[in-house]
Amino acid sequence: MNRADHIAANPDFPWLEADDLPGVAQFLSQRQWLQADEQVLQCGRAGEGNMNLTLRVRTDRRTFVVKQARPWVEKYDHIEAPWNRADFERLFYERVTSIPEVAGRMPRLIVSDSAARTLVLEYIDGADDFTVLYSGAKLDLPALGDLANYIAALHAGTRDETPSSFANSGMRQLNHAHIFQVPLQADNGVPLEQLEPGLEDTATLIRKDEAYLHAVETLGAQYLQDGRCLLHGDYFPGSWLWSPRGLVVIDPEFCFVGTSEVDLGCAIAHMALAKQEQATARTFLDAYQTTSDDSRLDLGLAARFAAVEVMRRLIGGATPIDVWLDVDTATGVGDVDDGLMLIQVFHSPEFKVRGLSVVFGNTTLERAVPIAKEIVSKFGPEDLSVNPGAASEEDLGEETKAVQAMAAALEEAPMTLLAVGPVTNVASLLMLHPELHDRIDRIVMVAARRPGQKFVSSDRQKLPHRDANFEHDAKAMQVILDSDIPLVFAPWEVSSKLWITREDLKNLSDSGESGAWIAKTSAYWITGWELAITDRGFNPFDTLAAGWLSHPELIESMPVSVRIEELPDDRVAGSSSEEAETKPYLLVSEANTSDREIIYCHTPRPEFKAVLIERLTGLPTGTASE
Repeated sequence: MNRADHIAANPDFPWLEADDLPGVAQFLSQRQWLQADEQVLQCGRAGEGNMNLTLRVRTDRRTFVVKQARPWVEKYDHIEAPWNRADFERLFYERVTSIPEVAGRMPRLIVSDSAARTLVLEYIDGADDFTVLYSGAKLDLPALGDLANYIAALHAGTRDETPSSFANSGMRQLNHAHIFQVPLQADNGVPLEQLEPGLEDTATLIRKDEAYLHAVETLGAQYLQDGRCLLHGDYFPGSWLWSPRGLVVIDPEFCFVGTSEVDLGCAIAHMALAKQEQATARTFLDAYQTTSDDSRLDLGLAARFAAVEVMRRLIGGATPIDVWLDVDTATGVGDVDDGLMLIQVFHSPEFKVRGLSVVFGNTTLERAVPIAKEIVSKFGPEDLSVNPGAASEEDLGEETKAVQAMAAALEEAPMTLLAVGPVTNVASLLMLHPELHDRIDRIVMVAARRPGQKFVSSDRQKLPHRDANFEHDAKAMQVILDSDIPLVFAPWEVSSKLWITREDLKNLSDSGESGAWIAKTSAYWITGWELAITDRGFNPFDTLAAGWLSHPELIESMPVSVRIEELPDDRVAGSSSEEAETKPYLLVSEANTSDREIIYCHTPRPEFKAVLIERLTGLPTGTASE
């Protein structure tokens, strides 16, 4: 059964949705979970919510988290998941209240409703997860000590726990399948060869290695055996938060009574995957042993669990990002960046392209559509259609073919919207289909600026660049800001630090079909920049937005708040005077005061350009001309 089937089969269940503020308020009120006269002011998703629907609810008095389990995996709702997992998560929180070293490092459970599969938890203000480790951040000694002390206290404080109290067999079987079985299946849906040339051949060899298969099967059986202590069950950076009060650990829905080496193996595996120093895992394990004093600890077993976790992440856990592309293509008549971004995405195994729509912007819709079709026909998937959308800002709220196609795709499965032109199509979707808001993982856009920032690329530039995508339809952007969907801005600032040069175009022209096409169709564009702006080349604006999605570790970003303000037009002489012409500005502040994720990209790392050139050529790193 998929999500729609489950909802249809359970019409009386109180399904919560992030965009249904009245419904959430009514749900809380009916259970008397609100104080007298307490008003719910805002409701939005708290993070991505991989397994569960996780909402951040703000009232006129407090903020808290509402977490509802559903009979599917929230991020991949075609995958069924045990519905009773909320009961075991509740039991975990209740059990550790007697272990201060554990309870003090977790959100407080406020209240729960087993029939509604729902927990209400303390909201930890200012907390960010440890997934930045995968982007190059390093674990310091205090953090390592806290991580070791937490898990050691959990294991030591629950020794000889009754296994039946935390059977959690459904979640255990689900995790077992994805760790020990799915990676070894030949057709597991992961495009290994696209992710890295040669990886499919390597995986095939592994899948035929009888000794390895037997070792994994043996470990899988040990994983399913009852053990001697309560496990967190998913002890990795996505479950670790750093907050003003220190380490906080969340999401124990995979908990069960098992062998402590499972938690330790998971932790040190992700230290390796995050490319931490070799001594990091050793320091973590030493600190654990000092705190737990467990004479039966088998470090070899922990290492074997770690090895299987690493292997499954390499050959069984890389799921492409479902993405919809909304573009204002103008190659040949205007900016070439949308065309570059399309080729970049088509050559990136990190993406599963669900659809493509076109909007006015860099050129007219009538010109943009055939340009998009040409690029798709040359470099895109064979079955990818091009859906025309808004021809101007006057089409805001119109049910265009683009809106219809996006809505149909969202009804099938959630996805990210990569909107690199004016956001009229996306805003129209939100206006006409509010029931689909919670199906949108995030919206990534090319817009925004810091206060006072002018888009000037050189001293020769006579007028600043416009924040064109935003200025073409500021009302549409306001519609998006008024939603609760996570947002990412890849603005002029981040792209202004990356240059495509004449030398780059020459190398592209010698690299193969797509590189040659890019070099030929970008010649007029780089010439225009050289004449009017700078000899350095041009900025490939939209490619940075796609780059953040495929390689977030290579694009530095920060959480922000965002607003629209009417201020003097920086492209008009005398704009500082009181009578100056004005225009709207999309401005960010370096602190996110909202109840949803808003990210502002600001600096590409030096390694990103090589990745971009690789994707534009469609060739693996090292095979393009130097």
